[in-house]
Amino acid sequence: MARSPWWVLVGAVLIQGATSPGQTIGVSVFIDDMASDLDLSRSGISSAYLVGTVVGAIAMPAAGRLIDRRGLRFATLLFGGLFGAVLIAMAGVAGFVTLAIGFAGTRAAGQGALTLTATTTVAVWFDEHRGLANGIKTASGGALMALAPIASSALIATYGWRTSWVVLGIGAWLIVIPLGLWLVRNPALPGRR
Repeated sequence: MARSPWWVLVGAVLIQGATSPGQTIGVSVFIDDMASDLDLSRSGISSAYLVGTVVGAIAMPAAGRLIDRRGLRFATLLFGGLFGAVLIAMAGVAGFVTLAIGFAGTRAAGQGALTLTATTTVAVWFDEHRGLANGIKTASGGALMALAPIASSALIATYGWRTSWVVLGIGAWLIVIPLGLWLVRNPALPGRR
């Protein structure tokens, strides 16, 4: 079934919004509770986040190559699955090393790779209105991300920070995987299906 580029844009916006737990705005609400429970200073948490961000950034060329080789659908499903798993694993961090590894995973799979798939999806599906579509994705995805601290704060207040990571991981799966299966497809490109 052919997909309208505008419906694909809606999917890209939702995928962009689902990256919230891997974005700085989504992580920030966890800092105080994690620092207290893990007996780390805010500086220690920031250092783990820095390490995770650098490692996550280093992985982006490989993520881009995977999109080029295997296509948007495969990449969206893979990165969405990994992102949800890493978020769930964040519930088990026990100190600086595991926290840095967790941040590397959230930054690479969510903030980096899923954002890359959402942006690339819009870029390949739109010719005539590509700038407008990317502007809509950026603004709407950003608006969804702005809601992340509110939702995460409510989760943390109700269930604690560890369970909140699990809920966010399952939530990422429930958003990204169905969109990857149903909506995200490579358009008809020469040599592609």
